[in-house]
Amino acid sequence: PAPQGAAEPGNPNNSKPSRGERLYQEKLCHTCHGVAGQKALSPNWPNLAGQNADYLYEQALYIRDGKRATPMAATMRAMIAQVTDKELRNIAEYLQQVTPLPQDAQGK
Repeated sequence: PAPQGAAEPGNPNNSKPSRGERLYQEKLCHTCHGVAGQKALSPNWPNLAGQNADYLYEQALYIRDGKRATPMAATMRAMIAQVTDKELRNIAEYLQQVTPLPQDAQGK
C-alpha cells in the first residue's frame, strides 16, 4: 500500500476502486502484468496500462476462446478461462484509464 495520503499505484486520485480494478486483482492479472498493468514481470509479457479498452477486450476474448494460439496465449487462456465477457470488458476499461509508467521505468 501507498503511504497515508499518497495515491495507490494505478489509482492517482485515491478514489474508490472501480469494478475493473477489483477484478484485475481478483482474477490475478497482476501476477503477470504487474500492479495496475504498468510493469509486466517478464519482458515477454505486455504492459497493459493505457492500452485501448476495445483492443484489450478483443485480444482477451481471442485468447480465452482459443482464437489466438501462442505458447503465452495458452498460459493466459488457463488464467482467464472462467472470466466472463462482462468482467473482461470491466478490466479492459479500467486498464485504459491507468497511466503507463515512463518507458525507462517499465524494465523492458
